[in-house]
Amino acid sequence: MLYPHFLRRTLLNRSIKNLSNMSSKPVMQSIRKKLTEHLGVSHLEVINESYMHNVPKGAETHFKVVVVSDKFDGVPLIKKYIRKATLVH
Repeated sequence: MLYPHFLRRTLLNRSIKNLSNMSSKPVMQSIRKKLTEHLGVSHLEVINESYMHNVPKGAETHFKVVVVSDKFDGVPLIKKYIRKATLVH
């Protein structure tokens, strides 16, 4: 059964501890790449919310991720969270 778009939308607030100085936004790019490759997303937002926390300017430590994927159809919310969290580690 296909669920409406708004029911497939899931949020993931994730804290990522490793900071990298290699290139511009490497953690965000890595999250985006992993989720796109493994979930075949139809909509993806990766939002760096690190500025709302007590971290150095430009840090990539806290993200809000919105993912819409047909692979989440019929999957319980907790399993969606676990699947996403496993991919970004």
